[in-house]
Amino acid sequence: MLYPTTHYRDITEFFDNFANWTHPLDGKVYVIPESEYKDLKRKQALEQIKVLEGRALSYENSAISIRKTINELKEEAGLLPADKTEDKETAPLSTSQN
Repeated sequence: MLYPTTHYRDITEFFDNFANWTHPLDGKVYVIPESEYKDLKRKQALEQIKVLEGRALSYENSAISIRKTINELKEEAGLLPADKTEDKETAPLSTSQN
């Protein structure tokens, strides 16, 4: 029976490598000027805002579509209140139309 090949000889080797993933950059720390840090944070915030605004727009479009479908279903099932078109038809003409 063939077994899939793996880079690890046993499970303990896998967990040893996994533990290394939790140490950022092998313990190295990089110092950057505060102005660069603020610029980096600003760029990250703008990117996150762009993503969130896109998601919000998508949710709003979905809500519009769902409301439209609900109204169509209500109309088809006769669940909407009676239209007042007969009142509009029998209403007197305004003086501007005479």
